[in-house]
Amino acid sequence: MLNAYLLLIIAFILAIIELSIGSFYVIFFALGFLIVGLLSLFVPLNLVWQILFIVFISLISLFVFKKFFKKTKKEESLKDNFLDESGEGVIQNGLIYYKGALWQSDQIKGLKNGDKVFVKGVKDNQIQITRD
Repeated sequence: MLNAYLLLIIAFILAIIELSIGSFYVIFFALGFLIVGLLSLFVPLNLVWQILFIVFISLISLFVFKKFFKKTKKEESLKDNFLDESGEGVIQNGLIYYKGALWQSDQIKGLKNGDKVFVKGVKDNQIQITRD
């Protein structure tokens, strides 16, 4: 039989670890240790039952609450190619300044510094523009 206070300390340590790594898996084991630790304060359980209850509570809470956390957690979607977006570019020194980079293009002949162009995107390392 593990001491109830030891189980509560383990639950606290696991909660601290969860806060450090943020995986949402360790917290379920902390919950199992917490519940069994509180139960062990009032009902004496031998070691086998404590371990079984910890595993059972941890796994049940993992499967029940994982769906809730998965639904409420916002997932950020990142585009693989952020340059393949349309936007506005400016002519600087015979190049197109777009998204923090200077691009060469044969399509800017006749334009001067400061002129704005609409960038359709980047395809095959070539900038695609339309003149304003």
